[in-house]
Amino acid sequence: MSVNDFELVTVIGRGACGKVLLVLKKDGADAGHLYAMKVLKKEWVMNKDLVTQTMAERRILQEANHPYIVQLKYAFQNQDKLYMVMEYYSGGSLRQVLRRRGRFSIKRARFYLAEILLAIAHLHSSNILYRDLKLENIVITADGNVACTDFGLSKEEMDDNERTSSFVGTCEYLAPELIMKEGYGKAVDWWALGILAYEMIQGDSPFRHNVPTILFDKILKEEPEFSDRFTPEAQDLISSLLTKDPENRLGCGPEGVEEIKQHPFFAEIDWDKLLRREMEVPRPPHRMEDVTDESHLSRAIAKMREAREEIMPDSPVSLPSSPSEQKHFDRFSYQGLGDWKPEMADMEFDEETGDFKQDTIHEDEEFLEEESGDGDGVPLSPGSKKSSMTSSKASPSKANSSDTPPASSSAASPRSPQSVGSPSSPPPAPMSPGSPVDSSEPTTPVEPQSQII
Repeated sequence: MSVNDFELVTVIGRGACGKVLLVLKKDGADAGHLYAMKVLKKEWVMNKDLVTQTMAERRILQEANHPYIVQLKYAFQNQDKLYMVMEYYSGGSLRQVLRRRGRFSIKRARFYLAEILLAIAHLHSSNILYRDLKLENIVITADGNVACTDFGLSKEEMDDNERTSSFVGTCEYLAPELIMKEGYGKAVDWWALGILAYEMIQGDSPFRHNVPTILFDKILKEEPEFSDRFTPEAQDLISSLLTKDPENRLGCGPEGVEEIKQHPFFAEIDWDKLLRREMEVPRPPHRMEDVTDESHLSRAIAKMREAREEIMPDSPVSLPSSPSEQKHFDRFSYQGLGDWKPEMADMEFDEETGDFKQDTIHEDEEFLEEESGDGDGVPLSPGSKKSSMTSSKASPSKANSSDTPPASSSAASPRSPQSVGSPSSPPPAPMSPGSPVDSSEPTTPVEPQSQII
C-alpha cells in the first residue's frame, strides 16, 4: 500500500504536523471510494517526541471499531511521512453546522448526544480516555449520523480507578478537576458531554470568556444558566453532567454509563437499536455538497498541486536512511477492516492478529426498551459510514512527554475554542483565578443564532 494507490482530490484540512487530503481509491474492492488521508511528517513527530502518542492514536483508530467512531481503513508510510486513511465524512463537523444553522432542536440534540454517548462508553470500556470531546471533533455522515474523530489527546490504559494529571484539552471543555490539576479520570469526558449538550441546544457555551484565567474561574464557581429552550429533562441532564465534584457527576456512580442512559432525557432512545444502527435518523442538517460533481472537482483542481506535493515523499528514496528512526514506526502500517457490522458490537478485538475474534460473542448488554417517539428522519443505511491546537501563552509547567499527544491535523478555525497542551509548545500550568495571562489568543464562542433545526 502506498500513495500511488490513491488519486488526490483536494486539501480538506491543515495542521502543524501535516495535512488532511481528500483522496480517491484507484483500484481494489473499494475502487472509486472517497477517503480522508491524514499525512504526518515523521521529522515533526520525532522532533516533538510524539512517536508514542502518534502510534497510540493509530492504534486507537484501529481497535475502536464502532459505528459512531471514525473508521481507519489503511495506514502506511514512506521515508518522510506517515499516512492514515480514514472514512470521509461529507457533513462537516458539528461546529461548522452550528455556525451555519444555529442551535439544534431538543430532538436532534438528543439523537446526536445518544450516539456520542455510545462512542464514549465504548472508549471507556476499552480503558481509553478521550480528553478532546468537542463540537469540532464530531463529524456528520452523509446519512445524518455522527462519529467521533481525532484521538491525538486520548490516553490509553485508563481503567475506572486510574488517574492522570496532564493539562491538555480545549479550554471551554475542561472539567474543574483538570483545571485544578487534581488527578482526573473518565469523569472529564462526561463533563465535556455536558458542555456539548448545552452548546447543541443553546448555540453557545455555558462558560465563556476571552481570557483563560477568567474562563477557568467561571468553570470552577458558576453554574450554567438555562433559557426557555431547555426542557426540564435537558436542564437536569446537563446540570448533572456539569457537577463540579467528579465523584457526584452523572455517569461516575456504581452503574457508570447506565446512569446517563437511564436519564429521562433519553427516554425516547432504544439503545439496542441505536447501537445496531436501526433507529430512524434525523435528516441531515444541511445539504451535503457532492464532492464528485463537476463543479466541485473543477474548484478542487486548483488545490491538486498543493496536495500532491504534500502527499509525496520529500526524497525519492523508498526507505529511511536511519534504521534507528524507522524502528519507531515498525508497527504503523495497517490494512483496514471492512465496514462495521452490527454483529461486531459483541466481538473482542485480537491485538495480535489485528482482527476480531469470531468465537467470542458475548451476551447482549441490557439496554432500555423505551419506545422511541415518532421521528422525522429516514431509516439509516447500514452500509454508510477531522482541530488545530493553539497553546495558551501561560506559564509552562512540566509535563510527562508520554502523555502529551500530537496536535490535530484538521484545519484551524479562527473562532474555534482555544486549546491547551499543544505539543508545539509546553503545556500551560493550571492557573488560579485572577492569575496574569496573555490574552492575545482569545477564545471566541459560537455566536447564538435564531434558526433551529
